[in-house]
Amino acid sequence: MKKIVNHIGNVLFYGFLIACICISLSVFQAMRQGVQPSFLGYKFFVVLTGSMSPTFDVGDLVVVKETEPEAISVGDVITYSVGNDNVVTHRVKDIMNDDTLQFVTQGDANNVEDMNPVHHEDLVGKVVYQFAGMGAKVQFIQENIIIIVGLFITMMASSYFFVHQLKKVTKKVE
Repeated sequence: MKKIVNHIGNVLFYGFLIACICISLSVFQAMRQGVQPSFLGYKFFVVLTGSMSPTFDVGDLVVVKETEPEAISVGDVITYSVGNDNVVTHRVKDIMNDDTLQFVTQGDANNVEDMNPVHHEDLVGKVVYQFAGMGAKVQFIQENIIIIVGLFITMMASSYFFVHQLKKVTKKVE
């Protein structure tokens, strides 16, 4: 029974370690390519301004599901690209479908609609969830990812060797 528990523990440990390495590699590759990392069709963004207050506060983390433009409705909160590296999260106030599909947006805290409609090609996706206050923690992790991954791997390796040495000592005692 003890061996089965040890094997299950090892499988879980190495599975978790492999998953962390895979996620880290995908984040590094996305950062190198200059795109926002995506996990199973979901992207995560930190709210940096108060334009969507009280719906979202500065420092919240929003989860954005990649969505087809045709699936967006009036009242949905969307995230869209503005320029090269900037994204905005605002509520859809109107949908225009003249020559191309465009969204009229407005921040909940703003008195007027945004000046320019959002072209459907600039749509990142629809906000599906928020984590209040988690954005600051995510930004810290993003800014220090190499240090954190290095510390994590060091801790996991140290734990493994400690447990391995402990097993040797207990075998000698028996």
